Amino acid sequence: MPSTLLRKSEEWTAHLAATYGYVGTREVRLHLVSNAFVTRTTYPLPGRFTGAVYDTDRRLIRSSLRLDPDADQPIDPETLPESRCAGARRVPRAIYGGMLFLILGHFLFESAARLWLQIDFPRNFDKGEPVPVIFHPSRDFDLGVFGTYPIFRDSLAALSVRRRNLLLADEDFKVDLLYYPEPLSIYHEYVHPLMGRVIDHLITELKRPRTLAARWTSKLKTAAPPRIYVSRSRWHENRRIANEHELEDVFREHGFAIVHPQDLAPHDVIRLMQGADLVASSDGSHAHLLAFAKRGTRSLLLDTRPVPTQTAIEILRELRALHVPLWQDPDGIWDQEGQKVKTSELSTFLDVYLSSIAA
Repeated sequence: MPSTLLRKSEEWTAHLAATYGYVGTREVRLHLVSNAFVTRTTYPLPGRFTGAVYDTDRRLIRSSLRLDPDADQPIDPETLPESRCAGARRVPRAIYGGMLFLILGHFLFESAARLWLQIDFPRNFDKGEPVPVIFHPSRDFDLGVFGTYPIFRDSLAALSVRRRNLLLADEDFKVDLLYYPEPLSIYHEYVHPLMGRVIDHLITELKRPRTLAARWTSKLKTAAPPRIYVSRSRWHENRRIANEHELEDVFREHGFAIVHPQDLAPHDVIRLMQGADLVASSDGSHAHLLAFAKRGTRSLLLDTRPVPTQTAIEILRELRALHVPLWQDPDGIWDQEGQKVKTSELSTFLDVYLSSIAA
């Protein structure tokens, strides 16, 4: 069984790369839009939302839509009614940042996808106060909660976005001059190689403690371990694998250090990801921390579903990945009814896998 599962995992990994390996080049531009309108975010139905950017003539800029609407999805009008513009809050100039998420994969490949401009923009244009950045907030976004997630807060700060220049489109805006950068990534469709530059910039900025207090409170007192298992067993939204705490014991027995990233400062997370030679994880947003791993790192993912964003990260960051399709093996490693991984089968599989990469 273990060797069969290893072969099936290799085939599944190749399938993911062929299906979701959407890293490629296309022209990405910065547009200057005079008298632009940014309409507020609304959520008329579960999973559906409106909110977009309109040009000088009040015409919809379609690339500001997160996804092309389905037939049953309320859509933003192609032309913004003049009556809608009357009460908009005026902003002299701003940058459009897209949609702001508190989910790491979405944050990296959607929120940060337009912030490539911010790597060079401040020293080229910002002579006084930081230029405001307007985001459409995702349904789960809340500024009060935002401060409790330092990886998001510090990532935005590394891209010159802080509380004082962050504007949420929970109201309509009229912007005299809007800097509109096209995104380097379109969700589940496309990733530009220059996203690697954005991530490299984040790594450089985040690996330094941002305050003296952060340096003193670092929980990583020794060198980063070569093998880590990134766990979400302490995370309140752990829904993928019901017995992840048991998996921790299996990985620990195979020489992995168990990491709970939500308990660590951003600079410690970066140190761990940059120091590891092998990172294991179940699928989910915590696995997207592999975006911060050094190139060539091995990754072992326990998949409960197809993972397009994870595959894009692996190709972009040149990781040596292996995906284990748990749900495709209900008679072996996966307990479908209980949503659990069978620990004895996992232990045997790890023996085979670790032997294969040591050869």
